[in-house]
Amino acid sequence: MHVVRLPFRRKALGNTCRTPGPQIVGLLREVAVTTDNREDFDQRTKEIIAARAGYRCSFPACTRTTIGPGAAPNEIASCGVAAHIYSASPKGPRGQGELVAERLSSPSNGIWLCSDHARLVDANGGSGHPATLLSSYKALREARACQEMKGVTTPVGWIESIQILCCNLKIPRPRALIRPRQKLNLAKVTLLLGNNEVGKTGICEWLAGATDPSALDRWQGSDLDYSVRLYSPEEHLVRVRIQASLATYELDGKSCAFNPLPIQAHWLSTPWGDGSGSDIEFLADFLRDTAIGIKRLIEHYRQKREERVADLWIEDIWVEDPGRVMVKASWEQTVYSLKELSHSGRGLVALTLAILRATTAAWHAPTLLLVEDLFARFDSARTASALQMLGGADRRFQTLITSPEHGPKIEWYGWAVKRLLPSDEGAELAEL
Repeated sequence: MHVVRLPFRRKALGNTCRTPGPQIVGLLREVAVTTDNREDFDQRTKEIIAARAGYRCSFPACTRTTIGPGAAPNEIASCGVAAHIYSASPKGPRGQGELVAERLSSPSNGIWLCSDHARLVDANGGSGHPATLLSSYKALREARACQEMKGVTTPVGWIESIQILCCNLKIPRPRALIRPRQKLNLAKVTLLLGNNEVGKTGICEWLAGATDPSALDRWQGSDLDYSVRLYSPEEHLVRVRIQASLATYELDGKSCAFNPLPIQAHWLSTPWGDGSGSDIEFLADFLRDTAIGIKRLIEHYRQKREERVADLWIEDIWVEDPGRVMVKASWEQTVYSLKELSHSGRGLVALTLAILRATTAAWHAPTLLLVEDLFARFDSARTASALQMLGGADRRFQTLITSPEHGPKIEWYGWAVKRLLPSDEGAELAEL
């Protein structure tokens, strides 16, 4: 409910109000328009939003139960709020994202929060919690609710953001790669666009380097300082610095030799193979794994049918010596070795295994899947299928995709799209 104080003037004597002036009439009209244009949730929609969250707050560090006994034996009490992701009114927090009225008032545009976090996410016009971030919080809570229904308790895990405090290169010439104090909020699926040499691969390496120092090898000799904020399940801040060719870590303000938090970063390298080497070697190179690890992953895919993530792509897959991977693809009822598939087909197989690995890891730790240059690898139909698999509501891991080009049309739900724009002072992150 909005309460508006209208500054009516009174005469010096008596209590009779003057006729409202032009400013007051304008204000009344603005209030009327704002009220008339609100797309509020009806009671049934609120119940759906709450139930899909299991009546728990969707803020990652909270998961507070929002319903319980009331004062009387036949009463219940609730501290939960069905908050809008995109605003109910045109001038509300986060705007309306060009959504039609039906979408604004639908369950997909609502997130269930406790009363405290409902106020927090709307503070300062919602600038600290953009719509894509709230969509990701919603997806994470609903995924956990699905597991809780099955009697499975899984840890809360979420990598919220990376902030680049300083990135000064010294080779081939001194310059700032990315402007200082740039922050990238990570949604469930984040698309990072930009031309070459603006820092897309660097951000992937820095995210991986928050838990694996070897990912930072390329940055030895540079001045690098960044922090990663995450929930595991409590909120933590990991700060990484490279000075004098030595990587140092801080966890929540305290120096440590390494990051002890269980973070998983699975990075798919840019080259997707040129057909040389064995099938196992191609997959090991693509997934940055060992040959033994790839064989175990394929066997896991065959045994755990309930965890399969892309049966529309692969009907079956197995290893034949020496190093051959046989694939029965769903789009062709024929058995091929991996090397006999097209470039796009090999990429689909590799991405399928990468999704399976990230899905398994996300049961135990915050997990981020890093995919470079996805859109250049597939045709539009297979790209759309890949995006559907990566952004599915049951995916508990996050994905960061880099690309120099904009891909196919992206649905608003669960996505964040950012662009790195070059400048003389270093690349700058901007909303698309």
